[in-house]
Amino acid sequence: MIRDSGDKTELVLEMWSRVKGDNLGVGVVIVILVSVGVMVVFTVYRRLQRYRHEKAQRRRRNHRKRKRK
Repeated sequence: MIRDSGDKTELVLEMWSRVKGDNLGVGVVIVILVSVGVMVVFTVYRRLQRYRHEKAQRRRRNHRKRKRK
């Protein structure tokens, strides 16, 4: 159907490429990359916080056990 539009084939192809979203703009790509980057940094930060918290809890538990003996 797209190829059989006679002299308007170019217009139909251009319209269809806009509908499909083939023309992803640079701004959209930047927004997507920044969003993914922020999510990765946030995830790493939260995991580091959790690791440090659990490490401190283990130290406290071990310290309490030594005091009892």
